Amino acid sequence: MDEVTRACNPLWYAAIRNVEFRFFGKSILFHLATESGGVERFHSLELLDCASYLWLEKDMLTYPEYRFDQYDHYEVTSITFDLVRASSDDRWLKHYQLGFNVAIEIWESALLANAPRLVVDGVEYSLQQHVDERPTHDSGRRMSRPMAGFMDRRGHHGGRGRGVLR
Repeated sequence: MDEVTRACNPLWYAAIRNVEFRFFGKSILFHLATESGGVERFHSLELLDCASYLWLEKDMLTYPEYRFDQYDHYEVTSITFDLVRASSDDRWLKHYQLGFNVAIEIWESALLANAPRLVVDGVEYSLQQHVDERPTHDSGRRMSRPMAGFMDRRGHHGGRGRGVLR
């Protein structure tokens, strides 16, 4: 993991030029830029095979002292590789993977992700602490398939649940 941390160190405080969330490709790609001595360098950071991710942002009601409008860009504040688990009692949400192994802090916000691989400036790294668990039912048994309550492309209902927005 030290090798991955060393590869990410130059990305701390990099300005985020663009972020591509590729839902069907299961990846998140950051286009970044750093400046040193008047020279701008471009970097990329990509999380591959993302099983899940969660965006957490402070808001003005919770943190009135934080001025969200004072910045004209976003910056990578830190990147860490620790296992983080979230939980929920919500009957719908608890059926989903809520474990993460990458935390990218962006100003006063964070992107948590569960990804087994990471690419920094074209070099791929394996993340050993990948969270590889399937959600469980209330009984503690592992689910054998995704939660019921989906519709296929033809609109056929696949089980009980909330349905789909069209």
